[in-house]
Amino acid sequence: PWIWAPPLPLPFRVLGLDATFTGPRGVALWNPPDGPVTTITLAHGALDPHLPGVRTTTRAADPAGGWSPVREAVLDALLGLPGIQDEQLRRLPATLGTGAAWEPVAVRVDARVVPAHRYRHPGGEHWVVAADLGDVGVSIAGCGRQLEEHGLLTLAGDLPGYAARPARTG
Repeated sequence: PWIWAPPLPLPFRVLGLDATFTGPRGVALWNPPDGPVTTITLAHGALDPHLPGVRTTTRAADPAGGWSPVREAVLDALLGLPGIQDEQLRRLPATLGTGAAWEPVAVRVDARVVPAHRYRHPGGEHWVVAADLGDVGVSIAGCGRQLEEHGLLTLAGDLPGYAARPARTG
């Protein structure tokens, strides 16, 4: 059920759930498919974002590009929420860390506690957490699990333990 493998090793660090998560892990998405890899989403549990599981999206920083990797990672995570409105897709990433929709939280990254922000989607068990780690932006989107159950870990560039279809050839 997993998508095609991105070209490995990845040119930036990627974060996945730490060993506290023992379910299936796989590659859910990477962009753009025909260019250099700048974003990768990993699924922990169900591949479908509407079923219980956690998705981590890591987006590489591009200092020359002028965009915020964490805001781009948040946008990717919000697209997976059920019933998200176009207005929310425009507003929520822009208000990250400052708007009333975002609450400050802490997340464990490589055994360190880092500041982050959480958005709880109304009327459901869905949430998105975002953190700017300098070299990458990361969003964690969950359904049916709590952020506090898990930490994040920087993965090796070949994504050990994450299932994917074999890379396309030709």
